[in-house]
Amino acid sequence: MRRPHHVTRRRAAPALALVVGRPSDALPLLERAPTTAAALQLRVVALAQLARWDAVPELLRALRELPSGPEALHELLRAQPSLYLPPLRVAVGDQAFDELLASWADAHTGNQGVPGHVALLLPALADLEALPASSTRAALQAIRGDLRWRSGDATTARDDYEAALEYAQSQAAAASKDAADRAAGAA
Repeated sequence: MRRPHHVTRRRAAPALALVVGRPSDALPLLERAPTTAAALQLRVVALAQLARWDAVPELLRALRELPSGPEALHELLRAQPSLYLPPLRVAVGDQAFDELLASWADAHTGNQGVPGHVALLLPALADLEALPASSTRAALQAIRGDLRWRSGDATTARDDYEAALEYAQSQAAAASKDAADRAAGAA
């Protein structure tokens, strides 16, 4: 059954206002909308366009916790990672990089030939060294290595690849030691 035309138009009004550059018109409509992933996602976009950064982290945290929220969050991180990663990091700390990886791991591989891919993602990966060593950091360093390689920066690309490989090797060594210790304890 089709919805009445006025209902569809009412639901589309906030998105249309954002598209035509009127976030101040969209925001009141979105504040009255039911709390859905789509409505929160549009609210985040409106607040970002209005530079109301103080409200964005809490909305990103709320978006992340909704059933379909991670998908909506990943759309924001794929569209403008450098814009949405910092407030997400305020909201959830270093877990923001887990979300960045989840949103870009497959997209990075699939978008390697897309113009602007390097310029879009590379700035969001500038602060990886501030993260503790982890599989997320290593995976993002490998992605950053790819991006740097494609931008012609072979030296820092190699540094990223080596750091990612070093982490993988340390994890393999630790797993091997744990297995040997268990085997020795069982004997």
